Amino acid sequence: LEAGRAGVLEVGRAGELEAGRAGVLEVGPGRAGELEAGRAGVLEVGRAGELEAGRAGVLEVGRAGELEAGRAGVLEVGRAGELEAGRAGVLEVGRAGELEAGRAGVLEVGRAGELEAGRAGVLEVGRAGELEAGRAGVLEVGRAGELEAGRAGVLEVGRAGELEAGRAGVLEVGRAGEGTCVIFVQNPLAHFRVLYSNV
Repeated sequence: LEAGRAGVLEVGRAGELEAGRAGVLEVGPGRAGELEAGRAGVLEVGRAGELEAGRAGVLEVGRAGELEAGRAGVLEVGRAGELEAGRAGVLEVGRAGELEAGRAGVLEVGRAGELEAGRAGVLEVGRAGELEAGRAGVLEVGRAGELEAGRAGVLEVGRAGELEAGRAGVLEVGRAGEGTCVIFVQNPLAHFRVLYSNV
């Protein structure tokens, strides 16, 4: 498939591509399972196991199993086991199983066993199974043992036996021996508990 550089492109049957209904789409040599998306416009692709690209902004997609997201705009990708990117802001995504999030904007990722990123603020995410949270904003993250929380803002983490953060207040999570205080605001109107402190 070689798509024109502008206009409307609608392609495909199940297991093939379904391109967006407007904007600029540039598709390469076009074997099934490969997609090179244009640098601007609207691109909507895919069925289960393929890509579902966002409805606006800049999208650059490489070969199957890999995803290179544009540096701005809206990108929405994925089904279970794939990425679900946030609806606005800066998103930079590397190869499958890895995620490099932009330094600002909204990023929402994941399903169980993957990352669940917060809805606002600064988020910096490394490789799959790792998470480095920005220093401010709202961050909601999944499983513990994979979390370095930022030093301010709202953090909601975890499951029983892991961290359980309140819905408001400041949570600072560090490493033992670093002089970090972990505060859990159980009820902002009533009291709070210091879970751990070596300060």
